[in-house]
Amino acid sequence: MRAAGLLGVIAVITLVAAVPAAAAAKKPGKKSAPPPVAAPLSPQVERSLKLLDDGDYTGALANLTEAQKTDAAPDELTFHIGRAQKGLLQYSDAVKSFETYLQKGKAADKKAAAKQFIAEIKDVAAVVTVTIPGDPAELFVDGERMGKSPFKAPLLFAPGKHTFSARREGQPPLEKTEDLLGGAAVSLVLQAPVVSTAPEPLKPQVFVEGDPPPPEEERPKRKFPLLGIAVAAGGLAFIGGSVALSVFAGSRSNEVSRLVAEGGTWDSYYDRRQAEGERFEAWSAVAAVIGAAALTTGAIMTLVSLLSSDTPSGGQTIDDIAPLPEQTRLFISPTKDGAVAGLVRRW
Repeated sequence: MRAAGLLGVIAVITLVAAVPAAAAAKKPGKKSAPPPVAAPLSPQVERSLKLLDDGDYTGALANLTEAQKTDAAPDELTFHIGRAQKGLLQYSDAVKSFETYLQKGKAADKKAAAKQFIAEIKDVAAVVTVTIPGDPAELFVDGERMGKSPFKAPLLFAPGKHTFSARREGQPPLEKTEDLLGGAAVSLVLQAPVVSTAPEPLKPQVFVEGDPPPPEEERPKRKFPLLGIAVAAGGLAFIGGSVALSVFAGSRSNEVSRLVAEGGTWDSYYDRRQAEGERFEAWSAVAAVIGAAALTTGAIMTLVSLLSSDTPSGGQTIDDIAPLPEQTRLFISPTKDGAVAGLVRRW
């Protein structure tokens, strides 16, 4: 009896304790909070994500940057901005965007993806430490502005050739092109070349026993026969043209000779071929004459230039006081059977 009574007391106490708990659970205002609902995306953000999925990273980046100005949660867009920058190989900007999302973003899955993207970029990008001595300067890489020096951290770039340009107002730009390798670390210094203002040391003069050497101003100076070589080269070109024209003339003559030998029918075609052959032969002769004259004249001019000097051995002449300009004239005079060409040189 005592055991049964004790069990009854325990059951009553348990029932009394359960009634207030159930009543408290049914009271209004004690309901658990529903899970947060993500805010709907604006049409511009939806369009940007569609462009991003289609691979149009330029359009997506432009729309996302503009949407950040009016979006209710601009920090959430930095993840997608980093994706667009990564697609455009703007690795430094992409890492900054992903790191910003890691600090201010809210979605755990996007944070994990941002960490993965950062690791992928650092595996393939070249790490460049840019130093611009002197006053702060704007740095442009391949025409894109990267900021103003000094830079606190290295910059990340895709492998390949990149042109680095440092610009200061009122000064010429300092440029350098580097061929970067993926995963390599490069230190780049952009500075103007140092111009030495120290005077050049005097060269010691060496004298040999015997007559002293002539003064520097009296030593003859040889002329480089540039004009003579040019005239001779022109002569060779004319001779080459003459040979080519002679080959054309021979080809026409062979056609006519073959017709005569085989006894074919003479028609207007062979009239033209014979006229062409005669014309080529005439111009070949003209070119040969011009080429021979030019080659001879060039050779003479070259020889004279090599044997002459700027400083005459004797006294001054009228040419020293009032020198005549050097002149070269080429003339071609047509004749009944062709043309006559010549070259006149005065020096």
